[in-house]
Amino acid sequence: MKRLLLMLTATFALIAGCGFTAFGQASSTGSLNGVVTDPSEAVVPNATITVKNNDTGAEFSVQTTDNGTFTVPSLSAGTYTVTIIAQGFKQVIVQEVKINVGKPTSVNTVLELGDIRDTVTVTGHTRHKRLNCKFTRARRKFRSGSSAAHLLWTYLS
Repeated sequence: MKRLLLMLTATFALIAGCGFTAFGQASSTGSLNGVVTDPSEAVVPNATITVKNNDTGAEFSVQTTDNGTFTVPSLSAGTYTVTIIAQGFKQVIVQEVKINVGKPTSVNTVLELGDIRDTVTVTGHTRHKRLNCKFTRARRKFRSGSSAAHLLWTYLS
């Protein structure tokens, strides 16, 4: 009886200890998500998103869903390069995207119509967010007759 009680106590302690250890562990990863759209603000399904860790070279690829969204979970903290490719659009490379532990990072991208062999490179995640805002304004101005190339040049100058 004493032996049975000792075994039950040890088993309970082991189970309880494992549960508390798992419960107390904090996440050591972050995630990346976003929406890919075209110049008319329509979502782009089936775009390929490739995320490369600049320190380790590890790569992860996902496809956008039917509503143009994507999520890359469980990324180690660090700096990444994100490449977005879709048929009928220029490829976009976003450099210096910072992934932090426990926090999702968003990269929302407006693809330009063009040849997939052409590349639009954006350096710095913060500037990329501003670029999205400029593209939104540029689309409105473009519809009223301004040159999209001129507006992009003005922004980048």
